[in-house]
Amino acid sequence: DGREKLLPFIDRELVHALYHYMRSKGATFRMGESVTGVSLVDDGRKVCAALASGKKIYGDALLYAVGRQANTDALGLEAAGIEACKRGKISVNACFQTEVPHIYAAGDVIGVPALASSSFEQGRLAALHMFGD
Repeated sequence: DGREKLLPFIDRELVHALYHYMRSKGATFRMGESVTGVSLVDDGRKVCAALASGKKIYGDALLYAVGRQANTDALGLEAAGIEACKRGKISVNACFQTEVPHIYAAGDVIGVPALASSSFEQGRLAALHMFGD
């Protein structure tokens, strides 16, 4: 998605250590770039990533990480009066209410941290709020 920073929601010191470790192992990062295509070259022995800037990157392997995208397209959010962002995420308040107060959202559809344990806790807190506890 062309982000300028690697893992922007994690402590910068940890990201810095990961970045340097991966570079020491031969990884190359192209932050702020968008991939427009991927193909096999050299009789399938290499991979080529074409970038929106016109650059082409060749390598033995490719890790294309664009982050999580919420799977909300088929939920019919518009019919319920809820609007998701371009990555499919739903905005909520501190009680996990959407812009429609009687509809709640928790877990991967609201964004980071998008962990099972966090999602469970978000759902629990939403349920408590729904029932007035």
